Amino acid sequence: MGGAVDLPPLVVLIGVIAATGAFVTLGALLATPVIATGELIFRYIYSR
Repeated sequence: MGGAVDLPPLVVLIGVIAATGAFVTLGALLATPVIATGELIFRYIYSR
């Protein structure tokens, strides 16, 4: 879990559980890509 996007498994698990609770199946499918994108944007902004 999270290996392909270099995220800790706990972050992926919590994100999937939270997204599933909020957005059901679509949330479960989109949780990891959204978290990875957020992390990428965060790293880009704070690396400057």
